[in-house]
Amino acid sequence: MATILSVANQKGGDGKTTTAINVVMSLRDAGYRVHVLDTDPQGTFSGWAKIRKEKGLDKFAVENITFAMMEDRVTELRVTELRGASEIDVVLIDCPGNIQDITTEAVRLSDAVLCPVRSTHFDFQATMMFMRRVADTSTKILLFINAKHGSRAIDKSANENLARVTAKYPNAIVLKAEIPDAVQIAEFGGTGMSVAEYAPKSLAARLYKKLTKEVVECLAKSAQTSAS
Repeated sequence: MATILSVANQKGGDGKTTTAINVVMSLRDAGYRVHVLDTDPQGTFSGWAKIRKEKGLDKFAVENITFAMMEDRVTELRVTELRGASEIDVVLIDCPGNIQDITTEAVRLSDAVLCPVRSTHFDFQATMMFMRRVADTSTKILLFINAKHGSRAIDKSANENLARVTAKYPNAIVLKAEIPDAVQIAEFGGTGMSVAEYAPKSLAARLYKKLTKEVVECLAKSAQTSAS
């Protein structure tokens, strides 16, 4: 049975699709069979996958889900179908920013949500609004600091601050991996490659791998808890 993982947060521009692409590729590198549902009207993930295909790189399943499909509950039926598919290990849902209905529905259908957070006041504020929206669900919310600037004081304590403000939510887990604001992350998108393919020796590549490992470990613990 496939695991359903969404990448979501309420604020736009926090790196959801960049996270989704690099986590998907890290999962594939680790041997997981992944199917992607792109629910973002901008279709950034789908566009990246198209570039990848045009360049002759190995492709994988990316499926566009429209807002109308969400409203008609077509997505719920599709997720249920994919969850039971023997040839899929993980279904990743790339969510849009600022479209609450799509994100709420994706969270409801997911086993876990990966939530990138930039260390700014507005990003923390939006994340807390998101946490309040999903507080009544049992879905695990896996939060991590994204686009970290090592030289800024606010970034140095960002992980601790994120853990502090989300401590009251039992379904919140703050991951240790912190993704930097690196040039390789800014450049990779138009190549059709992941950061690990584009700059395999970079710190960003290593940290995406670390982030994915933490996600997999959290999913495994959640599955064990559900089974017991």
